[in-house]
Amino acid sequence: MCPTGHGCWLGNRQHGNLGGSLRCGKDGKRVVTDQGKCILDCRFGPVRDAAALAERLKGRCGIVEHGLFPGMATDLIVAGPQGIDHRTAANRHRT
Repeated sequence: MCPTGHGCWLGNRQHGNLGGSLRCGKDGKRVVTDQGKCILDCRFGPVRDAAALAERLKGRCGIVEHGLFPGMATDLIVAGPQGIDHRTAANRHRT
C-alpha cells in the first residue's frame, strides 16, 4: 500500500469488510518494503471468489499489490498441527 494511502483506506467505511491493520514489527514501527510501501494485513475469513476479491482490491486507491493469485496456482500446500495438507486445482481434494 502506498504510504499516503493507508490513512484514507483505514478510515473509510465504504470499504466494508476490506479493512485491515498496518503491519508493525516487534519494535512497534511500521514494516516498510524495500520500495517504501506499507503492508496492510487483512482478515477476510473464507474467500469464496478469489478473483472477485482480487479485482475489488485492485480497484482501490493506494493498493499497489494484493497478494492473491487467482487462476495461477495449481497446488496449495499448507502445514498445520495435523500435518501437511496438499490440494490440487485439478482434483480439489486432500492428498
